[in-house]
Amino acid sequence: MKKFSIMAVALAVALLGAGPAAAAKPDKPPKPPKPPASALVAVSLDASPMWVHEDADVLEYTVTLHNKTSADIDNIRVELSPGSEPDDSSGFVLSANETQTLEFSRAVSQFPGRCVEPGEECDLVAKAAVLLGTEVMTQATMSTPLMPYPSCGLEDEVADVTGGTCIWNPPNAGTWTVSLEPTPPSNPKRHSDVLVTVRDHVPGNWCGAWSGKWRPDDGPVEVSVHLPANGVCLAGGAGGEFFDIGNPESVYLYFRPAGIISVAPTVTVPPADE
Repeated sequence: MKKFSIMAVALAVALLGAGPAAAAKPDKPPKPPKPPASALVAVSLDASPMWVHEDADVLEYTVTLHNKTSADIDNIRVELSPGSEPDDSSGFVLSANETQTLEFSRAVSQFPGRCVEPGEECDLVAKAAVLLGTEVMTQATMSTPLMPYPSCGLEDEVADVTGGTCIWNPPNAGTWTVSLEPTPPSNPKRHSDVLVTVRDHVPGNWCGAWSGKWRPDDGPVEVSVHLPANGVCLAGGAGGEFFDIGNPESVYLYFRPAGIISVAPTVTVPPADE
């Protein structure tokens, strides 16, 4: 009995010494997720001109970046494909809330898998990737229609054309005379509606044009064409808009109806305004 009393007293002392159980520590709130890289920088991609037609045409791209945060972002890089820039790996700082633009040029010949046959049409797709170091943050794409046109066949300055648009590569700038002898209408008593336009691009600036009604006894239709040395004709384009574009090697001729066309230089020295 005495042994039992001693054990009961020891147990009571142990329980009293232990005191209340310690409260459990509350869990720490989870850290907010890291915003995606695309939420840091906005990017847009624009191209000029609106259409291209041959390998020698050049597309001018503008990449616009905007830092959407209140902190500077270091080591930003931009890569435009196809092709690459020599200084792509250098990186730069995009300051807080800053907007920057970068310019790139790409020839049509740099796009793999492009359509090349007259009458075909395809899209040239460029992609601007914005990188933070080596990580792609965001990207934008731009599609430009490629519509190949046939050559006018004016290497010997005379060609038989079926009508429509063709590409002429004049050997010299200056003033030229473009002549069209339309195919006579089936009824010689009737007239033909004739249209001749010469542009530096499609769409582009007017280098020369003629339209009207034509009869076989009227003789060839002649159009005086002014071709500046820089390939950009001086007149405005459709609606008076000026297109600061052009491939100095090419001029676009449109004829209606079919017939024999010829070209002859009248002034082969580049105009004084150039």
